[in-house]
Amino acid sequence: MRNSLKYLLTILILTIANVHPMQAGWLVRYIYLDLTGTAITNLTQGTDSTGQVPFPDLPGDQEILPMDPSNPVLEGTTGYSDNFGSYLPGFLEAPQTGNYVFWVAGDDSTELWLSTDATKANKQLVALVPGWSNAREWTKYPEQMSARIALVRGQKYYFEVLHKEGGGGDNVSVGWQLPDGTLERPLPIKYVQPTPTAGASDPSIVSGPADQSVPEGRLVTFEVNVNASQPVEYQWYRNGQPIADATLSSYSFTPTLSNNGDKFRLTLTKGGTSLDSPVATLSVSVDTDVPVLESATSRGNPTQVRVVFSEPVLEATAINIANYSLDPAVTISGAEVQPDGRTVLLKTAMMPAGSVYTLTVNNIKDRAQQGNTIAANSQVRLVLVDGMAEYRLFYTSFANLAALTNNAQYRSGAADFISLTSSFQSPWSIRDNYGGQIVGYLTPIESGAYVFGIYSDDQSYLYLSADETPARKTIIAQVNTYTGQYQYTKEVNQISAPITLQAGKRYFIEAIWRDGTGGDGCGVTWQRPGDPDIADPQPAIPAEYLSAAILILTLPTPAGGEI
Repeated sequence: MRNSLKYLLTILILTIANVHPMQAGWLVRYIYLDLTGTAITNLTQGTDSTGQVPFPDLPGDQEILPMDPSNPVLEGTTGYSDNFGSYLPGFLEAPQTGNYVFWVAGDDSTELWLSTDATKANKQLVALVPGWSNAREWTKYPEQMSARIALVRGQKYYFEVLHKEGGGGDNVSVGWQLPDGTLERPLPIKYVQPTPTAGASDPSIVSGPADQSVPEGRLVTFEVNVNASQPVEYQWYRNGQPIADATLSSYSFTPTLSNNGDKFRLTLTKGGTSLDSPVATLSVSVDTDVPVLESATSRGNPTQVRVVFSEPVLEATAINIANYSLDPAVTISGAEVQPDGRTVLLKTAMMPAGSVYTLTVNNIKDRAQQGNTIAANSQVRLVLVDGMAEYRLFYTSFANLAALTNNAQYRSGAADFISLTSSFQSPWSIRDNYGGQIVGYLTPIESGAYVFGIYSDDQSYLYLSADETPARKTIIAQVNTYTGQYQYTKEVNQISAPITLQAGKRYFIEAIWRDGTGGDGCGVTWQRPGDPDIADPQPAIPAEYLSAAILILTLPTPAGGEI
């Protein structure tokens, strides 16, 4: 049965608080089924098999975004179906004043429209995908990137995304760059609210804010979701007093013990109507946990080490270069705390590749009132890597893997599409009838027995060389039929036998796969010495152990795993 847009919105308003009660920002993706073609006009003007034009009032399905609350971004489900279109209208809240740049990715045709204000009538086409792109492939066409667009902090801007899928893989997502240079692709959905429905009170507060309990010195965020036509104004209050410059739909700050018991609420104003949210209480506990040294990576820069701690650290201790040392000895000339408070960039002399370095850290304190100090001589090991593997696609239908490996393009490396990936995996559900390859070098940081696992749709081989020579590669694991994404235990041959590797030594590694129709993609994980057995789902081998086999350009490891 087809549901009307008004009915769907009403049901969503009634249920959203139970779906994502702690999630700031949400959006409804309206899906129109049984529409052939790949052009946006096939969505906006096309008829279904009953002869109706379903857009915009007769969607056949819907999604509440974010689909995954642990990854709250403006991105629809990939691999949803064939012959459908989707429509994502809403309001965007600018967190800064200045010039923004937007990107859109989608398969097939996709358009991003943005208004100069909160009214739909003033919308303008700012970016589009004229053909199709892979998921989070932001640079295939120049039209995917907008011109610079001036927005004002706290202002609400109407936007919509129109997307049309024909056959094969499908995806849709939006990204942006903030005026301060921060690149967020996809865009965090906390800056987005849906268009309202007449079936619910306008304005109304749908969910939030919720009580929060945090240790001192840890960032806390209070947030609300609303049903409101725009423009609306927000003001946050602490203990009944307005908070300066707290005029967004969410409010974040770093509390001290003196904030224990503070009360927070939001006042929403639209025209002559004002609504107060429920009151949320903040509980702040004494932080007795010492900061922990979590990781250190080079990310392809031989004169920089990126150090990450378990919590924000006291800047006075973190910028003291005497608190850090590298073995083999490398001069450290500077230290800079990053905006998250947990990350410190160390400036170093040139670090030769091929060595395993040990970083030792002392005297770093957290931001607790009592100043907890890191354990003496905390250490982590790192290797100098590019932080990338190379990802290749061959747009030919291969009957089997032998047909792929005998293909002239594969043998010469002349792929139809080449990119870099920051973990040893491809995007999932990107197209049909093709062959794929992920290739690079693997550098472990400890010696011992390693076990590898592979997933793919359809068949795949995982090769590993005894050294960095591709000619010495052998098949160590494979998929004989197909698996789901991150499914390593469907077939016995997906998991390799234990393989002894040496710390600091580079090993050539390669995965190939072929796909017919349906879901597709490939990824590789590992079990390091002392790790538990490989299990579903398990992340792919991360950037800090990878180097590209053929470095086609120099890039930092992308944030958020974007490709």
